[in-house]
Amino acid sequence: MVRAGWFALVVSTLVWTTPLSTTVSAQSGATSSSARSLHQQAQRAYAGGRYEEALSLWQGAFAIEPRAGIQYNLSQCFGRLGRLDEESAALRRYLDMLAEETPERLGDAQADSARQRLVAIDERLGRTGLELVGLTADSVLFVDDRTQTAEGDRIRLAPGTHAIRIERAGYEPFRASVTIVQGASASLAIEYTPEAEVREVVVERREVVYQDGPAPRSYRGLGLGMAIAGGSTLAIGAALGTIGLVRARSEFSGPDGDQVVRRYGIPADVSFGVGGALAVAGVIVLIVDGGNDEEEPPVMPVIGAGVVGVRGTF
Repeated sequence: MVRAGWFALVVSTLVWTTPLSTTVSAQSGATSSSARSLHQQAQRAYAGGRYEEALSLWQGAFAIEPRAGIQYNLSQCFGRLGRLDEESAALRRYLDMLAEETPERLGDAQADSARQRLVAIDERLGRTGLELVGLTADSVLFVDDRTQTAEGDRIRLAPGTHAIRIERAGYEPFRASVTIVQGASASLAIEYTPEAEVREVVVERREVVYQDGPAPRSYRGLGLGMAIAGGSTLAIGAALGTIGLVRARSEFSGPDGDQVVRRYGIPADVSFGVGGALAVAGVIVLIVDGGNDEEEPPVMPVIGAGVVGVRGTF
């Protein structure tokens, strides 16, 4: 009975363990087969220059069966696509995994190539950035609206397009847009433009008289002279007339009375005529000339009993 019990237990164990082992082995084989299929498809895509497709297939294969060799293949794809940061990370993962899986392979040609490639990538990434030509120590640098400190006249920037703004006291902000290519260095020349000076402008108010032509010529002196000459001539005429009248009264009864009257009367008449004409002409000139100046009153003639003259302000 004891032997029969042990026999049943052994048979039962074989029945349960055999299918289980077969299932695990089948699953492992299916997994390897799937990863191998993706690897083969990725190799064909890479050989055909379809690097994005190869990258996606190798990433799928690594998710199924993570092995160091797949990371090396991924680094090759990243390198072809110019994605240096990701290529560097893939190479580092490859060397780390290789040290765990097969340390003896760290000295083979592929591992040496990976290490040399890492050195070259780090050198190129060190050159990735922007050279600022003309940057002064008192300037404040903004990259994508964030302050950044320059190392001398250089700044390290990630690949892509960046907005650059530089502020300096007394100058207008300098703005530029730059595109950085991974592994390359760009250069930007900075131009400082002084701020517009604020000046206090004092406007002097002046009264300006606009004239259509040259200032009118004044004939006031001529008119005044003619009026004075006319008045003097009238005075002479009055004097001659008075003398002639007095002499004529005293000598009228004599034989020379008519000659006396003519001797003094004719010059007196002429003096009155000339003097009156000059006085009138002078007054007219003064009136016309005075009308051009609103600040001065016109000259008015004065003619009365025994008085001939002009009145006004000259």
